[in-house]
Amino acid sequence: MAALAGDGTCIECEALTHWIELQVIDEHNKGFAGIKGLLTDGAGTEYEITLKDGPILVNKLAPGPVTLVLDNETWLAEAQTRKPDDGSDPEIAAELDKNLSKPGNKASVKVLQSVTTGDLIVLEGEQKLPEKHVATGCLSLIADNSYVIKVAGFNYITLRLGVFFDGTGNNTENALNGQQEIEEWLTKVCNDPTELEENLELCREGQLPVEGSYANDKTNVEKLYALYLNQFDEANSQLATGIYVEGIGTTEGESDNILGSAFSLGDTSIKARVEQVCEVLIKDELEKIQGNIEYDGVLKIIFDVFGFSRGAAAARHFVNTIDTKDDHGLVESLPTINGFSFKLGFDWTKREDSRIGFVGIFDTVESAVQDTLLGLSEDCAERVVHLCAGDEYRKNFPLTRITSDVEGRKIAPQFTEVMLPGAHSDVGGGYRSRHSYSANADAAMIEGSRLRYFVCSEREEAGKLHTDNKAYRDALSYAKLKLSEGWGDKIVTKVKGDKSYNDDFAFGEIGLKVKYRFIRRKNYKRKVIHVDVMLKRMVEGELSRIPLHMMFEAGYQAGAPFKEWKESNPDLKLNLKDRSLPIELKGIDSQLLKSACSSGVLDLRNQIDNKKYKLIRRYYCHHSSKNNGFVDGIVNSANIVNDLPVREYLANTPGEES
Repeated sequence: MAALAGDGTCIECEALTHWIELQVIDEHNKGFAGIKGLLTDGAGTEYEITLKDGPILVNKLAPGPVTLVLDNETWLAEAQTRKPDDGSDPEIAAELDKNLSKPGNKASVKVLQSVTTGDLIVLEGEQKLPEKHVATGCLSLIADNSYVIKVAGFNYITLRLGVFFDGTGNNTENALNGQQEIEEWLTKVCNDPTELEENLELCREGQLPVEGSYANDKTNVEKLYALYLNQFDEANSQLATGIYVEGIGTTEGESDNILGSAFSLGDTSIKARVEQVCEVLIKDELEKIQGNIEYDGVLKIIFDVFGFSRGAAAARHFVNTIDTKDDHGLVESLPTINGFSFKLGFDWTKREDSRIGFVGIFDTVESAVQDTLLGLSEDCAERVVHLCAGDEYRKNFPLTRITSDVEGRKIAPQFTEVMLPGAHSDVGGGYRSRHSYSANADAAMIEGSRLRYFVCSEREEAGKLHTDNKAYRDALSYAKLKLSEGWGDKIVTKVKGDKSYNDDFAFGEIGLKVKYRFIRRKNYKRKVIHVDVMLKRMVEGELSRIPLHMMFEAGYQAGAPFKEWKESNPDLKLNLKDRSLPIELKGIDSQLLKSACSSGVLDLRNQIDNKKYKLIRRYYCHHSSKNNGFVDGIVNSANIVNDLPVREYLANTPGEES
């Protein structure tokens, strides 16, 4: 039975007439609606509460001190997104003063309490708050009062990391070193009429003094890396930086790795590059820059991922390695950075914490011995753009599409796949431009190759022409196909024994070189005819700058933090240097630029006038398929189906190893 006072009233009932009014706000006067918690009165009675944007009133309390503990998970999830007030907006302080001037419950004067997150929750397990947010003990609540509780904001940042996987045989530093050697070769050999004839002959054939990654130019991956911002955006609390990854099969300052280049094996393989990014490269980059800013920790990481060729395959494998996964190298490597921390509750498996923002890939080619994960799921990234080479036909360069069918009819809503004029490196970059050199660069622009060869044998017949045979007819048919597509200006035949047989074909000529030999049989001679289809041209290196510009525009619209595009930049120029041609690329660039910004599958080859397309092929497209010997034939021969060069397509298959 409850004790009674002298006037007959219940002491316990009388004690439960007290109240408290609470309004929890951030430093910008915004509430925390929906957060639940426990309020405990002076008698130890607990009351479940739910915060809202305005004040909440709790009645029937015992007198005395009151404690407040909010739900750990939901409070941290919301409170850690709230920013501090930097004092730049005087309206924030004015709004708080206005709130405090209004009377509270029962005309009480509102009391302001400034606290930290640590004052409002009980930490669990190994949770550790940033130093500025640990409990201060400043929160003091007494029944029959109205409080405005202002919680300190978190100075968390978003990391936006651009990861740039260069292509097979592509390496920026090696390209720059090779450029210096080529410049010296052009100046001291090719442009010196007193040079030895045998050396000048190499110039006329376009035989560069370097090879492999040293002969290639910087790719579009490197150029996008150079355009990616490395800065802290204070307004959006975002720290952006780029990480360049050397191409498959290459190492700075060393000879290219044959196993890495040919089969994607060893420590320069697709898988090895992804592991290096997760375990070393991102960590090293953040160690360089993160000490330059003051922050409480990382709220979220957004990845922009780029790649070309097998680098595009590495980019896709990287996406599948980290998207909603917590078993990759970043989980272990980032916490080892001195002073680096995540928000409490950061979860690699949740896309609100770790998200792929933009994926920009050029002409994905895997051709690897190792199993890799190239299939991109529909929700793997906020935006995916794939620019593909419409004039690439090499047998060992099948295209792994981002469509779920090889025909290119089924594609995710936020995916874009675009087919463009040009061979593999005309889209991904790597062919040199005259803008790279101060000397006359004609010799560096020469492309001379045997495209295919045809062989037949037949019984020798007196008086029969050396061009009257199946090998020559097949070669002529192939040459006519190339002529009709715009690769050359005319077809020229040279037969063994002709005076001009050993002379070079002129620029623009599609050459048929006929040679023969005899095999003696018992009663007759058999004739073996061999016909080479040759192509020699001077090809400019600016075509890849159109897909570069397209990818830049698509990435920029998707939020990738790029610098301003400046046409005066020698790496971005579309106009030719030291040469005038019947077609210029600026108009084509303007026509195609925005195409990658809309979703779907586009074949832009069909949107270019046929006459213009032929001129593009003639002066800007490189003919990547060729057969200049046994090894070259294995690597670079065309994929022939029904006597025509046809590219093999592979479908996008999420979850499957390839």
